[in-house]
Amino acid sequence: MLDFWNVSIYGNLASRWGLALLASAGLYVLLLLLRRTISHRLERMAARTPWQLDDVLAGMVRSTHSLFLLIASLETGAGLLSLPVEIKIALQRLLVAALLLQGAGWGLSLVDYLVTRRLLAAQPENEAKTTRSAILLVTKIAVWSLVLLLVLQNATGIKVDALLASLGIAGVAVALAVQNILGDLFSSLSIALDRPFVIGDTIKVGAMTGTVEKIGLKSTRLRSLDGEQLIFSNADLLSSRIQNFQRMEKRRAVISVAVDYTTPVDKLRVIPKLLEEIVAAQPQAVFERAHAKTLGDFGLIYELVYTSPTPDYQAFLDTQQAVLLAILEAFQREGIHLPNPTQNLVVQRPAGGLPGS
Repeated sequence: MLDFWNVSIYGNLASRWGLALLASAGLYVLLLLLRRTISHRLERMAARTPWQLDDVLAGMVRSTHSLFLLIASLETGAGLLSLPVEIKIALQRLLVAALLLQGAGWGLSLVDYLVTRRLLAAQPENEAKTTRSAILLVTKIAVWSLVLLLVLQNATGIKVDALLASLGIAGVAVALAVQNILGDLFSSLSIALDRPFVIGDTIKVGAMTGTVEKIGLKSTRLRSLDGEQLIFSNADLLSSRIQNFQRMEKRRAVISVAVDYTTPVDKLRVIPKLLEEIVAAQPQAVFERAHAKTLGDFGLIYELVYTSPTPDYQAFLDTQQAVLLAILEAFQREGIHLPNPTQNLVVQRPAGGLPGS
């Protein structure tokens, strides 16, 4: 047995190999215990404090991969051995690759925390989920693409610039093939960040109106007033003119009232004041102006303008109905008549009479 420990393996005694393996195993177990202890302490701290940063740190510690700890332990144990330069370089590249992959995982956890924290502070939870998914997807694609290139350069010695140049034509072809998908994806990100509308808003796109039900990575879905579902690709949606009725702070009404030309002038003069009093009597209306605007085909045209301080369309219609009925009632009371449009057809015979008469 003693002779075995004196055997030379790759220039190192077996006893030296055993010491290196023992050191690597001990360090690996120690790192696992340390990960578990720190994670538990941070979780207990997070339960006692309102801060979210300790939650993120606990999550980052928990996400530390056991394989990364194992590679780090083996690299430390290998330091006790006299190994060929090629093996040492290979172990170092393996450790750097593992560190890059683990660092990407830590970075994405931190980005997730920062994005979620900002969104939850500014948006309702259901809206924040869509925004978070879009931002994290784009971030993951960018981070993992960068890490993959760095790992390839570190592990194989491939020059990243030469690799990018060789993949240029293929990249252009792929980009052309998926440009619609990428356009919808970035449009979704634009919707999430700029927030021209959110879930629950009633919007009008072109001639179609509906309530936003879902904002996805590729499409946005609306429920129309008639009940059917309207589906728009995000890129097409952003290229259209969108009217967001939910962002209205107030509604404005413009009503034209025609008065018969036979109405006495003294009554015509009091109509603007009469219209103002009618609007002022409505609790959901703010008077702006009332004037005789133009001479119409059948009567003098008055224009009444008022605003409703609520964006509620139902309340707006109720107020408009009350104003119209009050106008009719007041005109009847004051003896002001609305015109009765009629047309007279006059047929005039030629001076010589009709042919053949």
